[in-house]
Amino acid sequence: MRYVGYVRISSEDQHGNYSLTAQRHAIETWIARRPVQYAGSLMRIYQDECFTGTTDERPAFQQMLRDARSGKFDALVVHKWDRLARSRLDAIRYKALMGRECALKLFAVEGISEDEDEFVGMLFEAMIEVWSEFYSRNLSRETRKGKHEKAREGKHNNQPPFGAAITPDGILIPDQKELPGLMLALETYAEGCHSDNRVAEVLDHAGCRTKQGKRFTGEMVRHMLQNRTYLGQVRYQAYRKHGDGSRDKSVKTEWFKGQHEPMVPVELFERCQEVRRQRRRYRRNSPQFLICPLSGLLYCHHCGRRMRAQKSPTGRRYYHCISECAECAHQMIPAAVLEQQVFELLAGLDLPQDWRVRKQGVASDWAQTTERARELQGSIERLDFRWDMGFIEKGDYLAKRTALQQQLEKNQPIAEQELTDAENVLPRFREDWQSGNAAERKLLLHTILEAVSVSGREVQALTLHPPFAYLVHVANNGVVDTEGRMVVKLSETSNAVSGAVA
Repeated sequence: MRYVGYVRISSEDQHGNYSLTAQRHAIETWIARRPVQYAGSLMRIYQDECFTGTTDERPAFQQMLRDARSGKFDALVVHKWDRLARSRLDAIRYKALMGRECALKLFAVEGISEDEDEFVGMLFEAMIEVWSEFYSRNLSRETRKGKHEKAREGKHNNQPPFGAAITPDGILIPDQKELPGLMLALETYAEGCHSDNRVAEVLDHAGCRTKQGKRFTGEMVRHMLQNRTYLGQVRYQAYRKHGDGSRDKSVKTEWFKGQHEPMVPVELFERCQEVRRQRRRYRRNSPQFLICPLSGLLYCHHCGRRMRAQKSPTGRRYYHCISECAECAHQMIPAAVLEQQVFELLAGLDLPQDWRVRKQGVASDWAQTTERARELQGSIERLDFRWDMGFIEKGDYLAKRTALQQQLEKNQPIAEQELTDAENVLPRFREDWQSGNAAERKLLLHTILEAVSVSGREVQALTLHPPFAYLVHVANNGVVDTEGRMVVKLSETSNAVSGAVA
């Protein structure tokens, strides 16, 4: 029999028989003493160091699952069941996955498994799963209590902020190498004419870097300039998660008097807060919403990132890519330039008089979409069943379901009413555009388009919604693939429209 082992320690398990060496030795000894009917060799030991068992996002654990699916071993051995997972749901799901789908046998050096004694092992494993999750939750609660009490005593709980260091006793002290950068940021912002992004640029030019060696961003500066830790206070915020696992930062923040002395002048810090309040008032008196017809549709042709709309202090509108790739970084494209190009392209998509006759000749190209959609829906239902039964791990499930769902959306047959609506929109596009305001133009473009690809100041491609792609295909004898997608490209030599498969 081909055995593998799995060992794990988290930050609180760095002692006693939970050490990695002790776990490895126990597994090796256990396999060597197996009776003849279970005799075998140890192929490999998968090791995760400093990873909590409350999550499955562990590198060696995920590699073990991939190898299990590939049939590279027959049995898995752990020191104790809580090394596999401290979450009941994860333990049940992965044991079912490895036992049923991968046909593996599961053993614990200190414990009884179902593969050794079906009924006693089932009861023992269930008890261990409940106790492991209770231990993890209780430890988390006690940790929160300890951190809260530490903050009440005036000691810093987390990593020190930029400009500060921390003693072994948890007391903050100024970091003499970083403190000049902190003062530079405060003094620059206190002048009242610089944004957070501009302060980040000033720090960058001065050679300042974060504690992780990265360049400052406007978001980092915003948090730094409002951090009251620099005034001799310590912060505590309870840790709570959203349903998707991300941290809920809406939890109330508590501030306590710290044991450390203020690191920056109070007057300078408060001046920065007053500047921020004034800037907020100015923004509230300005128009709150910038309506640009192409916002939400534009994508950079080079890097694929979405492009944003922005308004200059003088009122001019621009679109720019949010990426930092060499081809598109910091390019501010006047909004009117791109909007005029899109208008000219769409205004040229009028339906010819005989388009209904042409429609009959290509109807068969779209007849297969209903059957394909039915097949994809069946695949999604089968994948959901495997997930419900615990036969597929989370990452694979999400990736496969997303891909299937996207294909299903692309293969949905076009309803007759959608075609009728599209027939009414295209002939009136020029008139509706010229008579509409910014909001009406935006609604019109979002009705027709899925995306617009841009390179520099030139529109490279328009991706139409399926009903409009179908009508354009019929009217212009264009090429539309089985997914019903068509990209209308701008010719390099003229503003003529040519069809191509998306």
